[in-house]
Order: sequence, then structure tokens, then C-alpha cells
Amino acid sequence: MSAEGGAGRVGAGNGSVELVGVTKRFGTVTAVDAIDIQVRPGEFLSLLGPYGCGKTTTLRMLAGFEDP
Repeated sequence: MSAEGGAGRVGAGNGSVELVGVTKRFGTVTAVDAIDIQVRPGEFLSLLGPYGCGKTTTLRMLAGFEDP
């Protein structure tokens, strides 16, 4: 998938979750820049970081509430 020039792929098709090269921009501000995450079945993921680093935006893209 693409968002304002950011290439990426969402989904893995085998019960796992995979984000590859996903970028999200709001106007001129890059909220998430080429993130790569893979979560296999049975694994647990925590996103930690300071305010404004893209944690919520990443989760919203994962849930389908935001387009990458």
C-alpha cells in the first residue's frame, strides 16, 4: 500500500501480523516512517516510546482505522 509516496505492505496471510515499509504522513508531517514489524501467532507485542512517536498511528493502521 502507499500513502503520499510511502510504500509498504500490510498483512501476512498466515495468522501473523506483518507491516513492511509502512509510512504514514499527515500533510508535511511524517508520523510513521517505513516501519517494519512482524508478530507471529502466539507472540505478544508492546509499542513503547515517547509522546508523538507514532505508536497510536501504527495501531490505528493495524486496526484499519487509518490508511498507510
